[in-house]
Amino acid sequence: MVVPLLAENNTLWQLLNSVQKAALHSNQRVAIIAVLNSRPDDEAWIHEDNEELRKKCLSYPHHLLLVENPPITLVEIDPDLNLLLIDRAADGSFLPKGQGVGLARKIGADVALQLHCKNRVLGSRFYCTDGDAIVPLDYFNCPLDKRSDWGVGDRPGAAILFPFRHETPSPLTSVGIYEQFLKYYVTGLRYAGSPYAFHTLGSTLLVSFEGYAEVRGFPKRMAGEDFYLLNKLAKVGTLWQAHTSIVLQERSTVRVPFGTAQRTEAIERDITLGLEMTVYAPESFFLLKAVLKALNEFSIDPREDVFWTGFKAIGSKILGHSPRQSFFEKLDQTFGINRNLRITQRTRRTPTDRIRHLHTWFDAFRTLKFVHFVRDTLFSNIALTAAQQRLAELER
Repeated sequence: MVVPLLAENNTLWQLLNSVQKAALHSNQRVAIIAVLNSRPDDEAWIHEDNEELRKKCLSYPHHLLLVENPPITLVEIDPDLNLLLIDRAADGSFLPKGQGVGLARKIGADVALQLHCKNRVLGSRFYCTDGDAIVPLDYFNCPLDKRSDWGVGDRPGAAILFPFRHETPSPLTSVGIYEQFLKYYVTGLRYAGSPYAFHTLGSTLLVSFEGYAEVRGFPKRMAGEDFYLLNKLAKVGTLWQAHTSIVLQERSTVRVPFGTAQRTEAIERDITLGLEMTVYAPESFFLLKAVLKALNEFSIDPREDVFWTGFKAIGSKILGHSPRQSFFEKLDQTFGINRNLRITQRTRRTPTDRIRHLHTWFDAFRTLKFVHFVRDTLFSNIALTAAQQRLAELER
């Protein structure tokens, strides 16, 4: 189990308590690889919080320093729960400037992979969560173990994703509204038929060791490392949805360049001004659905005009029967559609290989880029409530 820690002294203990209960419930021994991290230029309160957390971890009577630089300490929380504390938040071991949670997750996951390769940990996958999470009682009860057990066809299992909910129950709070936005976006992708219709939260992952190694692990990003890892995993294997939810405790501090804290702060400001959060118009997902259907038609009959005819035929229901040609030209220029259609036509021989290649190209990142493209060129953001109602109408 891999957990990055940055100023988590107020939340880590609830996580450990929930992991203890889950381990007892499933009769398993659990090891947590915790990467305490910060940079020299972080604010003073972060270093103070990390120091308090470090002291509490080292106050357990049974702990052993395994490595001095960076300090790596094995802490026995209880007989069935060990904490391997990798300290990248002290003098001489800080994370480099410009690095953050992506590197911290990568350090922990790479160590887990190394232990797996040396047969020091059991199982074929590792859990990944955050210090503000509370895991469910049956967290460790997933019956699928071998990667082949949770594959589909020739695609092996790559990851299992846990549903989530924030600790604040009210949908009218800033956190509740942000959660609605996250779920609205995935609902829109699911309506469009996107193979990337899943949440990308680093606190909700169960990842195959083989899949992790195949995609070269977490990227070293200040934020969004979970999005990019899952984007790559979805290309090499199957992603499954678990049925038991992780609870995320509310945070009030900004830790990364973008994410929950930034969005909830912006929502708080809107609430103060009496404004409603705005989100992508449902028409974005309708047009995405048109693109994906047209790509599928092209995979069966690989001619460029098949794609454009199919896309325009479906898109006209939203765009009108005579949309500006400049929209399609700009779409092609932005995404290189014709160029990628020609590459697919030239290099892939069967419909199955063509659609897999096209979905690999038109991945989660380009899907998000497409939604932004539609927002910026055709359909501006609208209020969340109106968007939810309109998307529900489209689904019917």
